[in-house]
This record gives sequence, structure tokens and C-alpha cells, in this order.
Amino acid sequence: MALRASLTFADHLGSALREASSDEAANAQLGNTKDGNPADPLDIHIDRVWQRGSGCFDMLHRHRERYPALGEDEVPIDIRHPVPAAAPFAWQVVAAREAGQLCAAREGGFFSCLMAGTGTGKTRGAPTLLAAAAFADPRPERRYLRMMLALGLRSLATQSAKEYVDDLRFDRNDVAVLIGQPPVSFKDDEANQPFNNGSESLIALPEWLRVEHAGGGPPPEGDEREADWLRRLSADTDRRLPATLDLILEKAGGSAASARLLATSPIIVGTVDHLMRVASPLNSRYLVQALRVLTSDLILDEIDQYEPEDIAAIGRLVYQTAAAGRRVIIMSATLTSDVACALYEAYRAGWRDYSAASGLADHVNVLCTGDADGSCVTSADGLPFREVYDASRAATVTALEVRKPQRRGAILPVCSSWSELVTQIDEQCDRLHDVTAIEIEGLKVSAGFVRMTRIAHTAALAVQLPAGPRDRRLRLKLCLHSQFPRLHRAWIERELKSALTRKVPEPNAGLRFFCHRHSLLERALWAGCDQLEIVVICSPVIETGNDLDFDWAIIDPSSMRTIVQAAGRVWRHRMYQGCATNVAVLGRSAIVMADKTGRLCNPGVETMPHCATGVARIDLDEFSERRLVDLIGNATFEAIDARAILDQGDVPLRDKEARLRREMLEVEQSEAPLGCYLRHPTARLNRRMTMTRMFRRSTTRDLLYFRDGEDLRDTTWMLDLAPGTRDSRPRCAKSHGLQFTGAGDADRETHLIFRNLDELAWQSQLSEEEAPDRSRIQSLTEVCVPEYGDPSDQPEPVVTYGEWTGFTRGGPEDLFMPFGKGPRDQHVT
Repeated sequence: MALRASLTFADHLGSALREASSDEAANAQLGNTKDGNPADPLDIHIDRVWQRGSGCFDMLHRHRERYPALGEDEVPIDIRHPVPAAAPFAWQVVAAREAGQLCAAREGGFFSCLMAGTGTGKTRGAPTLLAAAAFADPRPERRYLRMMLALGLRSLATQSAKEYVDDLRFDRNDVAVLIGQPPVSFKDDEANQPFNNGSESLIALPEWLRVEHAGGGPPPEGDEREADWLRRLSADTDRRLPATLDLILEKAGGSAASARLLATSPIIVGTVDHLMRVASPLNSRYLVQALRVLTSDLILDEIDQYEPEDIAAIGRLVYQTAAAGRRVIIMSATLTSDVACALYEAYRAGWRDYSAASGLADHVNVLCTGDADGSCVTSADGLPFREVYDASRAATVTALEVRKPQRRGAILPVCSSWSELVTQIDEQCDRLHDVTAIEIEGLKVSAGFVRMTRIAHTAALAVQLPAGPRDRRLRLKLCLHSQFPRLHRAWIERELKSALTRKVPEPNAGLRFFCHRHSLLERALWAGCDQLEIVVICSPVIETGNDLDFDWAIIDPSSMRTIVQAAGRVWRHRMYQGCATNVAVLGRSAIVMADKTGRLCNPGVETMPHCATGVARIDLDEFSERRLVDLIGNATFEAIDARAILDQGDVPLRDKEARLRREMLEVEQSEAPLGCYLRHPTARLNRRMTMTRMFRRSTTRDLLYFRDGEDLRDTTWMLDLAPGTRDSRPRCAKSHGLQFTGAGDADRETHLIFRNLDELAWQSQLSEEEAPDRSRIQSLTEVCVPEYGDPSDQPEPVVTYGEWTGFTRGGPEDLFMPFGKGPRDQHVT
């Protein structure tokens, strides 16, 4: 990677230094042009590239230990020297101590697996562990902290960076956020403005890539943080970069600010998507990211949330990180052995190549830990990786067996139709409310969610689930999925965050304030009710990126991980003291009921892999009805925790999912894509090899919808069938398949939590005197809707929009018949 990036950097720099050609040279074979006129002939251009190549390679290889980083005295004291804490955080001190002793005892790489459970402090534990390993390195030149936290969701980037500054106490100028589309902020949030970068750039950063300080711009004049900010600003001049990189940034144009911040920030927080071009360097847009990967340690958060093919592609990134001599930590409470072993083998192969090139010992220090006593296990005694992982996993599982359950589950009877499913969910909402409700100002109040898998099912259930006052209880509902306008989704998630952050000392203060802010208690009293039931009908967006604490949940079981992750949003911050069930799991996934083949697919383990992967479809044909009680074998959901995935035993669904991962992640066979990549240098330069394991492979096109107009009160929904391409031609969406639904609008006053979502969201976005301009309206109302059909077959896709149901494919009638038309699928009237 260093060689390849060096040549590409040198080529770009040679072009940036070009000069206009003489008349005689204009007739020679040209290397490039300038302002549309002939510039350097090819021989001169090649000479410029040759002259700059050595400096570019030094920048990426010889000087890789000299980039701005944090010394031991610059790391927050609680990170460098963690103090003993009570459970469930005690593991952090133990793991940091073991990591330091392990790395000090023997020179080599460092690979760690964190399997601590939800709410035990992995966010703090990971950099604490990494700092301990880094500052204990036998080589003095490698004792510094320079790292990247790679996340799976864009919405987590800004949130996690804020935690690094506010909770972990890193200096805000040491932390930068790698973002795509800037996050939506509201007038009562802290300012968080990204750099404004132009499009012309030597480095050719993608137009969606932005880098900003975690704290945004400078503090206001007179702010107590101003003196510290000025001190750090002057200190930034000491962050010397290689002279070649300074020259590159000087020629980088509008991308220079983001590129410089990406190179100089000791800590970067962002989505792993930004780094994946380093694992698939098909064009020059991987250069600055490659510079970062080659000079930073890497923490991969929630590694098992990705699809199996995605994890195989991430294996290439882990290899490149190790081949640069960096450290890697992977995290997940449900980290399976196949994922851990495959990524370890990728790291091992990379470090082997690094040690051969650098003279460091060909040895990898390994540490695996959970949050349980005895779960921190290392390779200090020469244990192979698999034994280290198994010992840590066994200790974690043993601790869970004696721990009081936070989530108690029950599997519901199998439904045979959509109407029966709606009725069952209706009854379960009432039952779960009755056993988990808390008292707020004399009313019994609960907040629960129903997690569906497909957006079509989410919106349909939101429309059809009975709500309003009945039997002295008021049920209010809310719909949330990824196909809401950006502004609406961000505002809903912020409101839920304020209500359902239920930590000590006042766990219910946020929910009480939320109920008053939106007059929920008053509405219940006006309706003659003494109970308030808040129901969020949502898609998988609830599972990751939303640190919420619900009272109860109903889950569509599309996978084993889905059940565990979604259930982790129940009693997440508080300690559950009851013995009653607080999680209900559908007896059969709605996906199976809706699919004509009756398979658990799209999404699900039975989804047909792309033909380029060479992996056959996994099937569950021996379980013809796909009933959950059959698919989970001898497992039980009486207590829902990581054991459902980590424990041994006969669990057919888990085993089928593991089989798919193993086939995607095969590293032992040299002909397997990942195994071939790790063993053969030519495979790393081969585009076809990259295509066999693609990150976030998509076989769909995105339809972009947005509102257009000079005035917020007079806008038109527009549709772009080819956003971001030369064929981008927005047109009126209403004339091209967009339909509108008023489903439930007549009952807004009694059914919905937010009775005028659009108005409330804009009020929180704008000051009283402010009016949004056209570009702001377009940006905040953008929605990407995947379209699975062939554009030539269906030039006008049918999509339905409702303010509180969001965008869904199909017409308004599909909100009432999500399983299609037929005697078994009659909708609720």
C-alpha cells in the first residue's frame, strides 16, 4: 500500500507542478495539460514523478512514526492510568494492566478482542487498552497514541467524538470527526459546523468526505474555553508534517483543510466506509485515507454488525493496518469465533510482512477480554489465538449464567396472516405495559418499541396498530425508520434520546420532561385515562446508534443477532428488578410470512449471495414453516443476552448464520478470496479479487427525493433517479410516481405522539426570525429510497409518502396489505 500510494501521490504532485509547454514540445506526446492547453511532455512528467517518488515513499514509510500523536503526558489521566471501579466497569483496569505487561514483555504487534457487554464501558475501555499497549511498547519510537475509531453508522460518528471529549476528556482539538453529510443540528444544540471545502483538489477527496474538529469551530469570545483553545492553536504549529506532505497540501486546493486535519489529528472518529478504499484502491481517492491507515492504530466498533461479505472486505483493511505496523482492536459483545479468528489471521499475515520489512519481531501479542472476572486472557504463556479467545468467551458465558437477567423474553405463538399479527402485537403492547409501567405524577407510563425488519412492514404496522384512548389507557404511537426526511429522523431520534436516557441519579427525569413538553400526561387526563402507553414502531435503525432505555420490546426475529441487539435497548441503563417478561419475540418473522417462497431472506440468512462471491445460498428447508421455536433448537430466551450467540449447543439458525460467515471469511484455503489476498501480493493489486468480497455491496439504485422551493410554505417534492451522476435530472416527483397518504391524519389528536412532525422539527431547527434558503430546504428534506427494479422496466417507481409514516415503496394500499393480496392476508379495517 505504501508503494502504490507513493507512486500515485508522486503522479498527482508531478501533475500539480506542470508548466505550459513550448510550441515545439506541444507536438510531443503529452503527459498532461494546463488550462486546456498543452503542458509537460510525457518524458518531463515522468521525470517529475521520479523526482518526487522517493519523498512520497518516505512520507508513507520511513516517517510513519513521526506524525502528530499524543505523548504519555497528553493523554487524559483516567485513560493512561485508569482507577479501580466497581462492576460493571472493573474489567477496564484489569485489561489495561494486562495489555501493558504483555506488550512490555515481548516485542511485536498487538491484536485485541473486547467482548464486554452492553453498558459496561467499551467506549472508554478501548482507548484505555490501546494506550496501555502503545506506551508499553519495547521500541521507544512507537510509544505514542495515534488512533482511529471506525464505526458502522454515520450517526454514531459525531456522538462518539463528543463522548471522547466530554466523557473521556480528550482535548477537543486532538479529536476530529470523519463525516459524510454533515449531521443535522438544532438551535439548542452546541454549534457543530463543518469546514467548507471546495471541489477542486490535487488529492481528489470524495465530495462527501469532510473532517472537522470534535468541538466544531472556535469558542465564542469571552468563553471560558477561549484561552485553552488559543493555547492549543499555537501548539498546533509544532505538529510538523513531512515536507512532501506539506507540498501536497499546498497544492490540494479546497480539500487541503480536511486533508491536513485528517493527517494531523491524533484521534479520528468516523465510519469505516471512509477507510474501505484502502482495502480496494481502485482509483486515487484512497490516498489521504491510506496515509491515515498507515500511521494510526485502529479500533473497529461493533464488528459483527456487518454482513459476512462486509467483514471479509474489512479483513483486507485489517491486513493493510497490520502491514503498516499498527495495532488493532475489534469490539462487540457478541463477537463470534469465526469473525475473531478470520480477522486475527488477516492481522497475523499483515504483521508478518511488516516484520520482514522493518526488522521487528515476527510475533503478535493477543488479548481477549469481556467484563466478567477471569475473562481477560492473553497470549503471554504462548497460547494460540483460538485458545485465548475460547478461554475469554467461556468466562464471559459462565458469568452470564449466574447474572440476574435484564431482559426476560418469551416467544409468541405463530401467526398465519397480517391481521392476526397486528392483533397479537396489539395485545402484547398492553400486556408488556401492564408489567413494566412506572408511575409519573399519578399515571402509569411505559415506553416500548415494536421492531420490524422491513420498512414496508414498519409503516404498515404504524398505520394499523390500534391507538388512542380505550379502557382508561391512552396509547400514543410513533413511526421511525431510515426513509424519513433527514430533518424528521434527526429530530425524532433527538427527542427519544432526551426522553429515554435513564441513568442515575434521576432515571425518569427525561421521560417526565418529555411527557410535559409534548403534553402527553395532559392528553391522557383529558381523555379520562390513568395510564399512558408510548409505542415506537421502528425498523432496525433502533438497534445501533441509539443509546435508549425502553421499558419493553416486541421483536421481529430476522436473525439471532437482531434479537440480542434489539433486546439490548430494553432496561439498558437501569437495573431490572422484576421477574416478568419484558421482551416478546414473534413466533415467525414477518419476512417469512411476506415472502412468496416462505424463506428468511432479503434480509436474512437465506438471501442469495451475489454470484461474484462464489458462495451458495444457505437454506432452512428442513424447517418448512420457519417457526422460531424450531430454528433456535435448545436455546431459550428466558434470559436474552450474548449467550444466544456465544454459547455452544444445537441452535440451527445460529449455526446456519455461522456457516455463511465461514464461507465468506475462509482464510485457510489459498484459493478462497480472503485467503488468496493474504497470501499473494498480486491478489492485492487485482481488481477482480476485490470484487469477490465487496464492502456494502449494492444491487439497487437509490432514488433521491427532496423538497424544492424558495419558501418553506411553498415547496414541491422532487425526484432524482440518478443522484450524483451525469444523468442527474431532478423532476417533479408527484408527476413521476410519488403518491401521498393521509393514513391516520383524521385521528392525529388521539393517536400520535407528535401531532405535527414537520412543524415541530422546523421550529427546533430555525430561530424565530430565520427562514431557510433553498439549498437548506433541499438538504434537510433529502430521502434516499432504494429501488430494486430495472429502471428501464419501471421508469416511474411507485413510492408513497406520509408525514408520520415516511417514504415507502408501493402505493397507499400497500400500507394496508403489506403481505400482498389474498385470503390469508386480509388487512385490518
